[in-house]
Amino acid sequence: LGVILPSLMEKFRPEWYRPLAEAEAGKVREALTPMFDYQVGLADRLGAAHDRVRSLTDEQADLLSFLGPRRQALIQGCAGSGKTFLALKKARAFAAEGKTVLLLTYTEPLGDFLAESVADQEGKIVASNYYSFLHDTLAHAKVTVPEPGDSEAWKEEVERRFTAWTEAHPVKFDAILIDEGQDFDAHHWKVIAGLRAADSFLYIFYDPDQNLRRTAMKFPVAGDPPYYLTKNCRNTIKICDRIRE
Repeated sequence: LGVILPSLMEKFRPEWYRPLAEAEAGKVREALTPMFDYQVGLADRLGAAHDRVRSLTDEQADLLSFLGPRRQALIQGCAGSGKTFLALKKARAFAAEGKTVLLLTYTEPLGDFLAESVADQEGKIVASNYYSFLHDTLAHAKVTVPEPGDSEAWKEEVERRFTAWTEAHPVKFDAILIDEGQDFDAHHWKVIAGLRAADSFLYIFYDPDQNLRRTAMKFPVAGDPPYYLTKNCRNTIKICDRIRE
């Protein structure tokens, strides 16, 4: 600019003034007002996608509000359809009503996630994976139990001792929500049935396409067909398109 501006000033001297040619005017515009390509950053794009996910999840959570007094329900949804977040939201709603709530899943990682997500609801919501819940309940009651493990023999023993102990010391919940219900088998459902208080709620969220344990998926809920969640909130269309490339 230190060279261009003095040159421009010279062009406007009265004795030899002439209008700028278009090419000259273009160079002046480029020098004084350079064009910038303001790209949207990755963080901004991810933030927009996150807001979209939140919006979809809230919309689907509204579906559960229509359940009203329905005591039992099956909610079927594909991976990423918001089942876990719906279960968490409904669990919090039950807790806000003063109900005792049990939020269970089968796998340990998801159980840990659920527990962390409701850590602020201590005393209102119990969240865990199925076998950790059985083990921790027995340990809290000072019942001798084998050290935590993952073998089938350990699982069978913990379940057997839990069933025997709860026959004499019933443990009941006003609302039970099961996430990834396709992982649970008949003997699991039998134990869960014994945890239900009178007039309790039972909501089971599941995805048949993720039935890796190949269970029979015979859920203890009779009557109306499942509620279907079809929108994938986790993977946006753009992400899916990118993967296909």
